[in-house]
Amino acid sequence: MVVGGRDDFTRGLSARLTARGRRTIVLELGRSYRPLDASGHMAVDASDPEQFRRALADAGTLQGVVHMFGVGGAVPVPADADPADAGVGSVSRSLRTGSETLLYLAQALGAAEADNPPRLWVLTSGAVAVGDAPRPIEFTKAPLWGLGRTIAVEHADLRCTLVDLDPRKKGVAASVDLA
Repeated sequence: MVVGGRDDFTRGLSARLTARGRRTIVLELGRSYRPLDASGHMAVDASDPEQFRRALADAGTLQGVVHMFGVGGAVPVPADADPADAGVGSVSRSLRTGSETLLYLAQALGAAEADNPPRLWVLTSGAVAVGDAPRPIEFTKAPLWGLGRTIAVEHADLRCTLVDLDPRKKGVAASVDLA
């Protein structure tokens, strides 16, 4: 399952996983729950934890779940949102929605009580500074890295894996190997 928006990163990773023969479901944000459709997409309201539990139950057995709201420059907004609202409170919404989706996703995975739960991947881009040369971080994505580290400790069974991509490179998410 790829949890992300209608952006090039999400589409690219989904296409790469599908090309490798993996069943791929894309979970997007919406104003309300939308069940899995023929194209492999479903939607949840980011502010409703129950909808994440429902989406995971409806998706069936999963090998992995990739949280993509920390990649790319797009602020996570519902796919069916009014475009006129896109700029209102975008920083606050990005901080809240990115963290809420990861939290509710981890809680839903933990509540599923599967014998072999799917691995949780948290992808970010520019959330942490790496290397010797100082560079600015994307502060709206940094909380995802911290929350991911907490999930890794508190839900070790999810094998939470954090990947921070270089924000200067384009299309990187499609080349990430999530085997």
